[in-house]
Formats: sequence, C-alpha cells, structure tokens
Amino acid sequence: MNHADIAHWEDYSYKVQMLIGSPKNCGTISQDETKELGGNLFIYEYGSEELGDKITLYWVIDPTDDSIIMSRFTIFGSPATIAANDMMALLCRNKTIDKATEITYKGLEYFMRDNPNSPALPKAKSYA
Repeated sequence: MNHADIAHWEDYSYKVQMLIGSPKNCGTISQDETKELGGNLFIYEYGSEELGDKITLYWVIDPTDDSIIMSRFTIFGSPATIAANDMMALLCRNKTIDKATEITYKGLEYFMRDNPNSPALPKAKSYA
C-alpha cells in the first residue's frame, strides 16, 4: 500500500486502519470452494480500473434459502474502499441476498467506527 494515499492516517479509525492493513475477506472464491460449500457462485463487478475504482464481489449462495455462505471481494481503488468492502463482506455473511442488498455505505461507515460519535473516515474520504 502506498501510504501517500492516506494523507492523514490518524484521521482514520483504528478499525479502518486494521481493515486496510489486513483485510480478512479480500480475494476470489473458486468453483471448488463453492462446490465444497454446496452453494452457487455469484459474481458482481462494479466500476472500472480506468476510473480508478473497480470492485468485484464474490458470494457463495445457499440454494435452499438464498443466504450468503461466503463473501469475498477484489478491488482496484482507494484504501478507504478496501476497508468498506472488507466490512461489507463480513456483514453479508449469513444474510439473505435481499438483506445484503440493503447494506448502505452509511451503515458500513458506522460499523467501522471506534466510537459511535466519531466518524471512521476523514471527511474527504467519506462517501455518505
């Protein structure tokens, strides 16, 4: 990671710093993993590398109840976006597709806060 991208590292919550430095849900999901879990693989791409922000979501969906068994992502974008997508992947697990699509950026930002009254991201990096 290029730390020049993070102008004011101390303006990020500790949770955001941890998610940027060591995302737990970053990566793809293979067909073999999907088969082992007994689900169906769903892949969704958003944005473009040319515009500087591309996200690919990978979900393994349980065919019996449409719940998300596993969630991962790959990204080409800012460090703050890595943190938000890592939190999103975590929050999607065990939710139905309908419930997962209700997750908002504002909700993600709230879960990344160290303190409910202090924003997780500096104002310049907040998309809410």
